[in-house]
Amino acid sequence: MGPDATEGADELDPAAAELQALVEEMQRAERVLDEAAAEAARLNDEVRQRVAQVDALHDLLDQVLGWCDTVLLVVGPDLRVQAWSHGAEEAYGTPAAQAVGRSLSSLRGRDLPAAALAAAARRLLAGDEVDLTGAPPPVEVEGAEDFTAHPARGARSERVDAVVLVRSAGRRPPARSRRHQALSQPGEDARQPA
Repeated sequence: MGPDATEGADELDPAAAELQALVEEMQRAERVLDEAAAEAARLNDEVRQRVAQVDALHDLLDQVLGWCDTVLLVVGPDLRVQAWSHGAEEAYGTPAAQAVGRSLSSLRGRDLPAAALAAAARRLLAGDEVDLTGAPPPVEVEGAEDFTAHPARGARSERVDAVVLVRSAGRRPPARSRRHQALSQPGEDARQPA
């Protein structure tokens, strides 16, 4: 080999070494990206499983509320109804499908004290009256004396996340069957004493 060829080979050796170092760096970066992609896929699967669990719990809650004869409403921080029991449907004539997602103060069911309930929920959600060191006690709802408002929060939350409004069963007028209504009207039952 002539002097020019040796000189050219000497110049190529550092360039080849630099190129080899770049290739190795790219391979390391590719391994890091593969590991990150695998971790992202694992986290995505975990999130999907948790979403499925939350959906199942929501379905269960919907079933329980569908069976619940107690008037029970859950209102979120934006004062929108998050849950509406069968008892609320019966008492106020508003199906859950129409109540859930709407602002509590916008609901107009028969005899629904929406303004009083919304005011109580607003106060509790502001947190001014709630001691969050333990389980906060329920409070009476001014203007709707048969209701109590229960502040609720998540396990890690430092504020009230929702308010559960419950109408006391003890103050609720008893349900009357058609037969009971007929018996209570004079002249409707031949067995009534004269």
